[in-house]
Amino acid sequence: KDRSIALALEILPGLFGFLGLGWMYADNPLVGVLLLVGYILWNIFAVVVDVVTFSLFLCIHIPIHVVAVSLSSFILYRYTQSHPELFEV
Repeated sequence: KDRSIALALEILPGLFGFLGLGWMYADNPLVGVLLLVGYILWNIFAVVVDVVTFSLFLCIHIPIHVVAVSLSSFILYRYTQSHPELFEV
């Protein structure tokens, strides 16, 4: 396994609403599934609120989205550093 693939699987699908795939690749499926389900539910809620508020909630929705992907990717990066036995050197 490769750290960069894990991070790419976290960032790229995460930008499209599928957070957690990098965690599953990094042999931590529980965290990956929880992030995936939780993030999908959050996005459904946020889209409903976007519609109800005539897109005013996008001022909050988009920054939260960017922070969530960034934070999850950073924590995954730290996880890959602390578990070198799971990845090629």
